[in-house]
Amino acid sequence: MKYLCFLILIIFSLTACQKGKSPFPSGEAKIVPNQQVENFTLAETREGKKNWVLTAKEAKSFEQRKEIELKELRLDFYRGESEEHYSTLTAEKGKVNVQTNDMTAYGNVIVISAKGEKLETQSLNWLNGPQKIVTEDFIRLTKAEDVVSGQGLEADPDLKNIIIKKKFYGKKKFPSKDIIP
Repeated sequence: MKYLCFLILIIFSLTACQKGKSPFPSGEAKIVPNQQVENFTLAETREGKKNWVLTAKEAKSFEQRKEIELKELRLDFYRGESEEHYSTLTAEKGKVNVQTNDMTAYGNVIVISAKGEKLETQSLNWLNGPQKIVTEDFIRLTKAEDVVSGQGLEADPDLKNIIIKKKFYGKKKFPSKDIIP
């Protein structure tokens, strides 16, 4: 009887611990967040003045990857000394690098300046060091009745200085008084 129990235990151990098989489909252990927060807020200041404020409906912090995953995010930009609000970025999802505060936003990304200019794309990177937004995706920029589009962009968050990298197309509406017969 002792030997039978011992034999069953060995067989069970061998079948339960088959080499090379992972319980996860990808073969890698699933990384779980260290923290999960609802109604998340993160702010950056420079010399005590608000630079930007990031809010999200949900945030998951992954300490090992040094990043925070975000859902339904909003990033409000502020101008130095006056702390004047000058631009807002919204997106369905995003990630923040906790070491650099660089961010990737994706899914219906929209940037609206205080003057009402609107940038639309599917993904966008906020580079915190140089204070630039960049993308390689298709963009559409609307300023009043003027619309420009193209592939790839580098800009300030207030949409004043813009470089469209390629496939530029523009449509401008001129007032009838400016047309020479």
